Amino acid sequence: MKPIYVSVSQLSKVYYKTFSSTQSSIPPEKTSLSKEDKLILNDINFELRAGEIVGIIGRNGAGKSTLLSILAGITEPTYGNISLNGKVTAVLTLGVGLREDMSGRENIYLDGEIQGKSKNEIDSMMDKMIEFSELGDFIDKPVKTYSSGMKSRLAISMLTEIQPEILIIDEALSAGDAFFAQKASKKIKEICQRGKIVIIVSHSMETIKLLCSRCIWLEEGRIYQDGLPSEVTQLYLKKIYDERKNQTFHPEQHTFTLLKTDANYELKMIKLSMLDHDEPQSLFNSGDNFLVEVQLKQRIFSLTPISIEINLERLDGLLVTSDKFIVQNNNSVDNLHCRFALSKLILNQGYYKLNLKIWQEQELCSFGDRYFEVKNSYISAGGKALLHYPVKAQLKTKDTEICLDLAELTIK
Repeated sequence: MKPIYVSVSQLSKVYYKTFSSTQSSIPPEKTSLSKEDKLILNDINFELRAGEIVGIIGRNGAGKSTLLSILAGITEPTYGNISLNGKVTAVLTLGVGLREDMSGRENIYLDGEIQGKSKNEIDSMMDKMIEFSELGDFIDKPVKTYSSGMKSRLAISMLTEIQPEILIIDEALSAGDAFFAQKASKKIKEICQRGKIVIIVSHSMETIKLLCSRCIWLEEGRIYQDGLPSEVTQLYLKKIYDERKNQTFHPEQHTFTLLKTDANYELKMIKLSMLDHDEPQSLFNSGDNFLVEVQLKQRIFSLTPISIEINLERLDGLLVTSDKFIVQNNNSVDNLHCRFALSKLILNQGYYKLNLKIWQEQELCSFGDRYFEVKNSYISAGGKALLHYPVKAQLKTKDTEICLDLAELTIK
């Protein structure tokens, strides 16, 4: 049995609205909390052994960042105990801890000293760290000139070569290109194989599945599931999808008002639905036809063009495709009926979200989300993780029909 590096027992965290330093140092019982007090973490229990890569998932407000802050020693638990066998290094926000006015090389020296390394030890690592970061000549330029992806490269290279005993990462791998993320993932796995612990918080279920050996799902401050990443992430996405797929569409919640000198121009979405051969659907198979039907109503006429953007995202936030169309308006139309078509739906099995955005005179209105599921019936080896579709659209009004194919417009 491998040794235990992290032990968390009956951990709870409360943010009190009225608790102050003048009160007793002993916090009140959880049963006596007021409505204004917030119980962020509630009776968390788990142990992490050497070599584990643990992913922590959950919705916003589930307590993920609070748990990491407690493990990193940034904040104290209100109740319960934590035992850590090893030095903790945390990257809770990308770029935090990097000195902006110092160069990348100087940041490496400074961080090495904080980690207890001698100059000779840091010198022996320096070339490998610079090569891993792929920063080239930028390593000697101020960090304030770096992009977010370059800061990510520097931060990860510092961590992986210095080899912390307990490494905590909060979405730090989300920046940078896919090739570097793969390199970072491989390096983190090497750390764990040497008997270290890595804890990762991410909204990307693919990152959790590919990188982690274990997954903990937090829901409303409690551990909801703890198990294999492939199983826990699937249950997590299904729960979110089941809660949202049957959301009732309310036109009054999707109204866009633009103030003008003469009157208030109002644009209302009357209908937003997904279709397969003219039948409304929320469940599709890979290879099915996929139509998005949108009906808009104008309260007064306007000559201002309308820009419509359609986005398809995975439920973990990864953008699959995005296309934008400009519709020329005229004074004789009060209803706009649009159809956006993907002739064949080629996606991995999973849950997805449709989002529509509309611009007029540079004012933006997001017209909500619609959720759907894809069953992989036709592609035995899995679909494509990322695919930019050649989306086509049709706009029907009282007098004309406009077909949109990417940036091309033709009048029928």
